[in-house]
Amino acid sequence: MDWDQWTPLHYVAYIPVRDQMEIARELVEHGADVFETTWDGKTARILAEKYGFPELASYLRDQERSKVGLFGRFLPIRRTARLNSDGIRADRERWISGLCEQEAVARAT
Repeated sequence: MDWDQWTPLHYVAYIPVRDQMEIARELVEHGADVFETTWDGKTARILAEKYGFPELASYLRDQERSKVGLFGRFLPIRRTARLNSDGIRADRERWISGLCEQEAVARAT
C-alpha cells in the first residue's frame, strides 16, 4: 500500500496493462483484499468501472459478492489506524462516503 492507500489491485484497475485480468486474478487468489479502499473510499472495482474496464469490474464484483457475510454486506475494517480521534472520524466518513458511492454504482448496474 502506498502513501494514498493504493494497493497493487487498485493500480491494476486504474492503469491499462497487458494481462490485466490474469494479474488481478493472481492478486486476489494470493490474498488481495477486494474491499480495501483508497484514501477517498474507492475500491478496485469502482476504479475499474470508472476507467473503463468492464470485464475486470465484473470479476471484482463477483469476488465481492462471494465474500459477503451472513447479513448481505461485508463491512471492511480499515487496516490503517490514525493516532487521533479526528483522523479516525475522517476515516469513518471517507469509508461511509465510499460505501454510498459503491451502492449508487450497484443500483445503476
